[in-house]
Amino acid sequence: MTEVLAGKVAVVTGAGAMRIHPAVSDGRTLIRRAGKAIYFRSVAYSPDGRWVAIGSNDGLVRIWGAEGGHRPLRVLRGHRGMVWSAVFSPDGRRLASAADDGTVRIWDLVGDDNPVVLRGHQGFVWSVAFSPDGEWVAASGKDGTIRLWRTSVGGEPVTFGDFGTSVEGIAFLPGDGRLVTTHGDGTIRLWRCDACAPVDRLITGED
Repeated sequence: MTEVLAGKVAVVTGAGAMRIHPAVSDGRTLIRRAGKAIYFRSVAYSPDGRWVAIGSNDGLVRIWGAEGGHRPLRVLRGHRGMVWSAVFSPDGRRLASAADDGTVRIWDLVGDDNPVVLRGHQGFVWSVAFSPDGEWVAASGKDGTIRLWRTSVGGEPVTFGDFGTSVEGIAFLPGDGRLVTTHGDGTIRLWRCDACAPVDRLITGED
C-alpha cells in the first residue's frame, strides 16, 4: 500500500518493510518488521508529515516518525486480526483504524490509549475515512454496507448501501463532504453525505 505527501511516497510491503521515496531517493528501507509473522497492510501520513501510521496483521497500529527509526513512537492496541486501514484526522489529533474484528476505533493521539469503539459492520471493515471537517467517520466493509458515525457522539451509525458485494474502499472528497466508494462488483460510486443518497455511478467494471 502507498501514501503520498509533499513529494514523498511511503510504501509498505507484505514482507513487513516500509520505504520512503522522495523525488531523489534511492528508496532506502526505514522500517523493518520485528518478526517474520508480522505483515504490514496500511500506511498513512499525518497531515503535518511528521508521523506515519502502519496497520498490521497482529491487530496493532504502530506510529513512527516519518524518517523511520528502530522502534515505533507509539503502539495502539485493541484490534483483533488484520488492520486494513488507518487514517489521521484532518487536525492530526486523532486516528481512525478498521480491522478484521468488525470494528472502527478512534484513538486520541494527545490523550490516553482508550479508543472509542464503533460497531455495526458484520465482518471485516476494509476502509475508513474522516470527513474534511473531522466531524464524521465513514467506513466500508465486507458486508456490503457503508456506515457513518459522528465522531463526537459515536453510538449507532447511519447505514446505507447493502449492495450484496463488499465495499472495498471509501474516501471523502475535499471541500464538499461527498463520499466516493469502490465496490467488489467493479463499480465506483459517488454519494451525497447529507442524504446518504447516490449521486452517480462513476465507473463500472463492465465492458
